[in-house]
Amino acid sequence: MADPLVAKDFAVGSALQGLVSGAAIVGAMWCAALLGPLGDRIGRSRISRLDLWMFVGFSVLCAPAE
Repeated sequence: MADPLVAKDFAVGSALQGLVSGAAIVGAMWCAALLGPLGDRIGRSRISRLDLWMFVGFSVLCAPAE
């Protein structure tokens, strides 16, 4: 997992590290709850493509953070 790297690079304590990990899981649950029914309506292939393009877009936006 990325937790040890996040803790090392950003010098965060275990409480904040747990909060970040928990936020990622809660975010995934919300997206699944929202995009699952939408995928049933408009097709899972379209949702997969949307997910892929969002991943690519946000990855590109994160590149300058290094």
